[in-house]
Amino acid sequence: MITELRRTNTTLIPAEVALMKVWVLGGAAVMRSEHKPLHGKVLHVTRLFEKHNGHWQIAFGQQTWVE
Repeated sequence: MITELRRTNTTLIPAEVALMKVWVLGGAAVMRSEHKPLHGKVLHVTRLFEKHNGHWQIAFGQQTWVE
């Protein structure tokens, strides 16, 4: 995908973050957010982070378009 974006000189504009909540549970955290793109459907994002050697890393992520 990145190669194609470079080839066509396309810039991606991230969707606006309308809502975000983060719950930290010791060495893990859950993030839920809602994004409003310029065009198209609202996107719900869920991510699970784990702390390893003092750094947060994404362990799981899911994105769902809202109908």
